[in-house]
Amino acid sequence: MISQTLCKKIGGGRVAAREILLTNTAISNLIREAKTFQVQSVMQTSRRLGMVTLTDALVELVEKGQIEVGEAYAKAIDKSSIIQALKSKGHDTSFAEKKIA
Repeated sequence: MISQTLCKKIGGGRVAAREILLTNTAISNLIREAKTFQVQSVMQTSRRLGMVTLTDALVELVEKGQIEVGEAYAKAIDKSSIIQALKSKGHDTSFAEKKIA
């Protein structure tokens, strides 16, 4: 399954941040057992299989210079994860930390 979020591109236009969920045994079991809250964790540990979280997709767009840090934060569902990921890449997230506090 692929979902996308359109982000404002630097210089105009839009660019898609794509989240990719592949069905495997672990994902199927989580869905069957109604433990969908654990899907993000499996996605993070299954990057080598081609799974991509929204956070990872947004950070990649920031790294490529396609979107602003603030746009990535605005489009992120898990605000604390995006802040942590952007910080680890050396991006200034002080604007968002004021909003969270």
